Amino acid sequence: MTIKITKTTITMIVLIVWAVFSIGYIGWNSWNNFKMTQMQNAYLQGQQQTILAIGNEANKCAQTGVPLNLGNDKDGKPQSVTLVSVACLQQAQAAAQTPAAGAATTPAKK
Repeated sequence: MTIKITKTTITMIVLIVWAVFSIGYIGWNSWNNFKMTQMQNAYLQGQQQTILAIGNEANKCAQTGVPLNLGNDKDGKPQSVTLVSVACLQQAQAAAQTPAAGAATTPAKK
């Protein structure tokens, strides 16, 4: 018993294999694009939350400010800055310029 393979049969097999491969590749590519989009969105959301948290801490007007670590420089030394809200600086300046309440009403003794 021999099986006769015709050009039509070979063409059908090649087309089916090509269709399965194409559908698999398109599905795999779509899944990878979806994963990348989700990772980018999560990264951006985390970045926004971090910036808002730093801003909220700076607006609390702590005496020491908010330390922010920037990593290491080219020599390996840690780099950092202290963030202070401009509104806090303006409040501190206004408080320093306002005379004490008791000093303005107490007459000088002779």
